[in-house]
Amino acid sequence: MTPHDPIDHAEVWSQTVAATEYLAAITRPGYTVWDALCEAIDDWCTALLDVQSDDQPASSWDDPDPLRTAVERLLGMTAPAIAGRADGLGDVLTAALSAWLARTADDLNDGYRFALQR
Repeated sequence: MTPHDPIDHAEVWSQTVAATEYLAAITRPGYTVWDALCEAIDDWCTALLDVQSDDQPASSWDDPDPLRTAVERLLGMTAPAIAGRADGLGDVLTAALSAWLARTADDLNDGYRFALQR
């Protein structure tokens, strides 16, 4: 894929579902796609900041709604999309999930992509 190719959002979400199912079955019982999205957003924001700030902490275990916290944090760090540019929220979320998938595949699946069993 080159920088000008469209992002395959469906493929990223399909891999996210597969990775989440794998994690829930093997290492993280009860882990959901929403947990994966929250983790991906937190990782993305941390990478953007390079150092976490006290003003925008990552979601925590005691947060009653960690996904909401992560999305609010992301929205505070991401400019609105500009007409004609492919950097809207959907693209940012897909990029965050893609980075999470790559890291998770490296950490838990010997670098292999996750795929749904059909």
